[in-house]
Amino acid sequence: GAQNATLSRPQGLAVDADGSVLFMDVECGNRLRRASASAVTSVLRAGPVGLSDGTTGAMGTAQVALPTAFGRVGNSVYFTDGDRVRQLQPGSISTVAGSGINGLQFADSGEAASYTYAEGLVSDGRYAYTQITYLRQLFRVALDRGASQALYTFPSGNQPATVKAMTRLSDQIYLAFDDGTVRSIRSDGTV
Repeated sequence: GAQNATLSRPQGLAVDADGSVLFMDVECGNRLRRASASAVTSVLRAGPVGLSDGTTGAMGTAQVALPTAFGRVGNSVYFTDGDRVRQLQPGSISTVAGSGINGLQFADSGEAASYTYAEGLVSDGRYAYTQITYLRQLFRVALDRGASQALYTFPSGNQPATVKAMTRLSDQIYLAFDDGTVRSIRSDGTV
């Protein structure tokens, strides 16, 4: 059963439509896994690290690099994967935004955008909100076409504060910083 499964550094969580929990098992072959009450299974086979879109399952062609955050909208799970925002649907993984080229370029289409290590993700069904920690920026990606834009720059003070957790309630995004502060930001970027 699920209680006997071996896990190694699981991170990023989302509850799927069927009530199972999706997460990344980093040191266990960099696998995208699903846990239910009865078992822990691999959604994506262990294999080479990469950013290829494709199918999931035992013979799947999709690859992931390092998914770190997940958010569910309907039957889709959106996640950050290195320099991309990606979508997991039953049977496939595709890229919503991010060219895979390191940098920072917000764009009107997903393929033209580039990010450097996007992490943390919440969604309101229309946008995915994620952060680029080293730039201290929150940005949003339109789920229908991948268009992205900067939404908010975190305050720095003497030391740049790092976002440790983020969640969404109604049209508010709550960010918990490592300096002990919590900020509420509306989905239009106002604090």
